[in-house]
Amino acid sequence: MIEKFLNFIISCVVVLTILFILLTFGVKLVGLHPYIVSSGSMEPNFHVGSLVYAKEVDCRTLQPGDAISFSIGNDTMVTHRIYEVKYEDNSPVFITKGDANNVVDAGQVHKEQIVGKVVMNLPYLGYIIELLKTTKGKIIAIGFALILFLSLKLCKVLKNGQ
Repeated sequence: MIEKFLNFIISCVVVLTILFILLTFGVKLVGLHPYIVSSGSMEPNFHVGSLVYAKEVDCRTLQPGDAISFSIGNDTMVTHRIYEVKYEDNSPVFITKGDANNVVDAGQVHKEQIVGKVVMNLPYLGYIIELLKTTKGKIIAIGFALILFLSLKLCKVLKNGQ
């Protein structure tokens, strides 16, 4: 009975691991770029710790109200909503604002900075990704897998010994 339960748990862990890998890395194969929301500026629409997916689009199709992910320098990504679109030399320039912010962002966003339009978000999945990036998270994941594996082996030894 315990062996069946452990087999079920291991199967669930394997399925969740594959799903997790697809949601974090596999989505890149279809042109989606995942980013973790690290501040509350987009609450309540995108919670802190959410994983948002941005898809590349033609910047000329973006409109006020669209949520976009864009770079503001050295590996810093921001996901905010377009508040206004202006044009400089026939090129769109975007004024953005976080949903929870009272004022628009200080700088303008140029098309070269835009990674894509947000098409989906998964609340709180970013916390797991951030944890797994740490040594502590890796130890927890490996320890959990090892405990499951050893428990299954112990059950088989006990079953065959009876």
